[in-house]
Amino acid sequence: MSGRDFKSFLTNCRPSGFDTSSCSGTDLVRRFIGGQKRSSKYRNADYEQMKDLSSQYKQSGLQSLKHVTELSKANKKLKELSLLRQHSDVWIKESYIINTSKKATQTELEAIRATLLHGGDDNMKKFFHDVLTLETQLVLDQETFHTNTVKPVLQLVDDMKCWIRQLPLLKSKKGFYHTHDCVSKQLAFVKQQQNDLLHKMEEEYQIVNIKVEDIAKDYSTDISDCRDDVGIEEGIPLLLKKLTCPYQELKLSVLNEFVITDQRYLSQLDELKENYSEYINNPHGSWTSDEWLQMVSIIEQYPVGMHNRRALYIDRLLREFHHRSRAEIVCKHCIYHLCQFWLLG
Repeated sequence: MSGRDFKSFLTNCRPSGFDTSSCSGTDLVRRFIGGQKRSSKYRNADYEQMKDLSSQYKQSGLQSLKHVTELSKANKKLKELSLLRQHSDVWIKESYIINTSKKATQTELEAIRATLLHGGDDNMKKFFHDVLTLETQLVLDQETFHTNTVKPVLQLVDDMKCWIRQLPLLKSKKGFYHTHDCVSKQLAFVKQQQNDLLHKMEEEYQIVNIKVEDIAKDYSTDISDCRDDVGIEEGIPLLLKKLTCPYQELKLSVLNEFVITDQRYLSQLDELKENYSEYINNPHGSWTSDEWLQMVSIIEQYPVGMHNRRALYIDRLLREFHHRSRAEIVCKHCIYHLCQFWLLG
């Protein structure tokens, strides 16, 4: 009903015998909204029934929301299991490749060692004999270290499991709390001992790592000089200069294209070197060399033609470097590709 039809509604919908002089417009509105007594058209609203209906609809909505939440959780869990399965498949393939390469390398090394020990000169025999002696000594040191450090901890773990299984029976005996304090002190002592050992091993690892880096510096080359290292030949090739051509202008034009191409290529290299000099000189940034090497090895585990490759190794990197943010990992991933372009491009 529009506003202009309201007057005709009031005029035409009045019952016969209705006294208009005794009824104001306010009474008409009140009767229209509240309903007239003994009328079959308008009834009073049953608010209790409306509350019950509202509660039913609310409960139905909550159940639907709970169902949607459960479906969402199940979907996330299924996606997580799918990612873990794909990571597991990649690692199984990588483990097979590593083990195969290890066996082949060991076989080749044993063959070379046997050949040089029995058929080489005296200096080579002495060198490999010293290497074999050092290897045997390192194996003995490793076994001694394992006996003195790892085995006592494993034995303590077994003793603790046995003590925990007997705990319900020990609680009823006297001196239980004294025994509990002794066990707690022993565990704290072993924990402190292991922490000191790990700290010492970390210091030795850092010392060895520094020595290895010093040795590697003698054989490493600066990435900024990679143009000279790969032996890029600039200018017109000598072989083309010696070729004869009946049209001298055409020959000069073709040879000049080599100079133009060199200039474009070198200018592009200089531009890349200027724009990304910070990453080229220090690609690791705030990351350690071990973290960088770990990231590169993880990326290279996923083959180039693999479906959804980038999402998979980014997810793997987030799991491995849980203390790093996604933005840091993506940034290092971009730097890695820039370095690949700089070295291979």
